[in-house]
Amino acid sequence: MSTQIIEHQEELLIKDKTEDIISCKNQTPLNAKNGEINAVNTTQIVVPDSSTDKASEKTNEKIIEKISNNQQKQEIQKPLTVQDWDYDDLGPCGPNNWLKIIGDDKLGKLQSPINLQLSQMRILSLTHPLCLVNYRKPLPGQFVNTGCSIQFLPDPQVEPPEIYGGNLDQNYRFVQYHFHWAQNDNEGSEHCIGGLRYPAELHLVHKGVEDENKLAVLGIFIKLDDAKNDDGKVKKRYIFEKQEMEALKELTEFGNKKALDSTHCLELKLPPNCCIERESFKGAEIFTSSFVRYQGSLTTPPCTENVHWTIFTDPVFITKEQLSYLRKIKDCKGNVISKNYRPVQNLVDHQVCLHLAS
Repeated sequence: MSTQIIEHQEELLIKDKTEDIISCKNQTPLNAKNGEINAVNTTQIVVPDSSTDKASEKTNEKIIEKISNNQQKQEIQKPLTVQDWDYDDLGPCGPNNWLKIIGDDKLGKLQSPINLQLSQMRILSLTHPLCLVNYRKPLPGQFVNTGCSIQFLPDPQVEPPEIYGGNLDQNYRFVQYHFHWAQNDNEGSEHCIGGLRYPAELHLVHKGVEDENKLAVLGIFIKLDDAKNDDGKVKKRYIFEKQEMEALKELTEFGNKKALDSTHCLELKLPPNCCIERESFKGAEIFTSSFVRYQGSLTTPPCTENVHWTIFTDPVFITKEQLSYLRKIKDCKGNVISKNYRPVQNLVDHQVCLHLAS
């Protein structure tokens, strides 16, 4: 076969796969300020067999280059959109290639998630305790299947919760929360502890009140447990309330929404007995449990390095039934989401600290 024919076929393959990559129904751009996860094409992108691994790798690189070139022409006014990436580790648009697709040379030194080695962290001394405002107040809103996660959006008419203190640089206002999971019990969380993953992880996303370009995310590990929490010794909190469980059953398909009423509140997403009230803090709750703090990034494109991460070391719990409903969620192409977590990133300029329980 002539070189010209081979090159022509390769160009057709690249054109075909590039068009397939950007064919996701949802055209909504990512909102880096809110840390929102919108619909994403999680369908695996299959590159046809090549005679050598190098040929396959070369094809992937050309696909990435073509996508990046297209974005450079359009992104002066248009941000990167979700149809440009997915969670296929072996595909050209998977996590290993996100930074190449984004094409920002400044990224790469503070990427998230990371592996947490608690014994190797320096102890964080707080000048002011971490405070939570309105976390116990009712917070109605709606659950949404975004195509790559289940996301909660609060009612904009309700005063939102806030966090401050705990060595944060400003007040941060709650904007949304979402979940990460997989189909196996030994994976699903984005962050790891000692190289091990929990089956799921919750992210409570807050946006800066003064500087809206900054985010503060509370990360909460979700542990599988079917034991009842009525032994009176260790109180366990389960991640989903009854109304959320009922809502999940109706959120299998992409784009489905379900309202949550005023019995919903953010405190029920936190580990139990982690907060106390003090009159001197004007209604704010003081967080008293251990947590990890570091400066990192969004865990989805555009992967901007503008996130103050606070990872609680104590988990909340999820039952097998609850987890099974998460594992039925479908993406924007109607495929069950096999996983929606990013692999851990290398430590570069990260300063990771541990605050011990008071």
